[in-house]
Amino acid sequence: MNLKNQDDFVMHTQILLVDDHKVFSNSLKFILEENNFHVNVSPCANTALIYLESLTFDLMIVDLAMPKITGYDLIKEVLENKKRTPPKIIVLTSNKNAYVFKKLYTLGIDGYLSKNVSRSELLKAINSVINNDKHYESVIYNDFLNNSSKKNDVSLTQKEQNVLRLILNEMTSSEIADELKISFNTVEDYRKKLMQKTKSKNVVGLVKYSFENNLF
Repeated sequence: MNLKNQDDFVMHTQILLVDDHKVFSNSLKFILEENNFHVNVSPCANTALIYLESLTFDLMIVDLAMPKITGYDLIKEVLENKKRTPPKIIVLTSNKNAYVFKKLYTLGIDGYLSKNVSRSELLKAINSVINNDKHYESVIYNDFLNNSSKKNDVSLTQKEQNVLRLILNEMTSSEIADELKISFNTVEDYRKKLMQKTKSKNVVGLVKYSFENNLF
């Protein structure tokens, strides 16, 4: 793509920015519009979903920490909606946790950046993504790759894996019992077995173990 065509492409790129921090989102909107992008700002996931029902966007830039519906839940809903073609998605967040990145990477996001990213890298990421490439902040992506290469030496039964997967989805024991059609006490027994097998003291330990051993 030559320079003139690239400039024309940028000028027609529609971006939906979803972030509940007004000062930050307004500053980012200014930077993007200064670089000839068209930008709509949504302060929450609900408003973003309304925008997406009525307008077409090439790219959605999303923060994760938002009230009521989180950025993760918004992204999941957008990507799993088969009624329309989803926009490209870049996560722009203060969260550098590699497990969080893995969940979003598995969903199919196109970019992941921390909020202290430089202006030049942000624009580079946007241009990469709208040109059908991926752009993940190197420190976070490398951490993900390093953890993914670790070997799991604990054998879990299929039922234990099912319970663990639902625990990682932040479901309570009662919700897991309903989902798997087993008793509450059975779920608690599975929790104890999982803690013992993985040598975890709590749910945070289970999450860490699952990520470090690339279980899902």
